[in-house]
Amino acid sequence: MVIFYTTGYKEDEKGNFYIKFPNSSSGALISPIKLISTKETQFVLIQSESSQGPDPMNFGKDNIIRIGAVVNSKNDEFPGFITVVNKNVVPQDLFEQILNTFKFID
Repeated sequence: MVIFYTTGYKEDEKGNFYIKFPNSSSGALISPIKLISTKETQFVLIQSESSQGPDPMNFGKDNIIRIGAVVNSKNDEFPGFITVVNKNVVPQDLFEQILNTFKFID
């Protein structure tokens, strides 16, 4: 599992989702494959090649299918992150179970 710092995600008035990056006014347009709500927060689940523009999960041309979750945090210092796994190693259903165990501490 890999974790990247972002400033979370945003949804525009048309229902489009974007990953927000530090020092950037725009973001990478993504196509969520699923929204996951837990008691703690809401995750946007994405799969590699689901962004239009820079793919935040493309680590090169290795043909590995990755699945990731983008989360907004309520913490001002660390407002969001992406966590990414290899889908062949951690299938989506197991990844969702892992996400449900995340607990955010203020």
